[in-house]
Amino acid sequence: MPSSTRRPLALLLAVVGAWLLVLTAPGASASAPAAPACCGNVQTVFKQVVPVDGSTYANEAVGQVRVSNGTIEDAQGDQIGTFSASHTILSINPATGMRKVQNSCTITLGNGSIMTSGIDFWPVGSAPASGTENTVAIVGGTGFYAGATGVAKQTLMANGFYKTRLIFKNAR
Repeated sequence: MPSSTRRPLALLLAVVGAWLLVLTAPGASASAPAAPACCGNVQTVFKQVVPVDGSTYANEAVGQVRVSNGTIEDAQGDQIGTFSASHTILSINPATGMRKVQNSCTITLGNGSIMTSGIDFWPVGSAPASGTENTVAIVGGTGFYAGATGVAKQTLMANGFYKTRLIFKNAR
């Protein structure tokens, strides 16, 4: 075999061999899901939402911004912080009866603040139903949460509180 063919063939065999080593390593698989990118910290808090802008669900329109704030409590019901949020209606789909909402929220706790942002889908003309779940991105923070990334998983409970699991890693 001419040397001009041997070099590319050797390179190809080296790449294929390396790939086979990766696939045959303990626990490895070509179809195995990637390990989650986060997270070293999990904190569960409860948000009580209080609209402060006087808006109602009766007159919704694209571009409308709802503002809310409230308390953050721990599992025992003790107040451990506050939050402020804005929700902007991006679209309303009459066919599905749902509205697409961009939300931004700052949760302030004793050791810093954590910021979230994401998209929710809520029914038109009413508050979300008990049991409604959504997941939004954690996009940063201050203090203990400086540089935090991850997700906030929220579930609306029957008592009107959102159970919020903050799953994140810090930049430090």
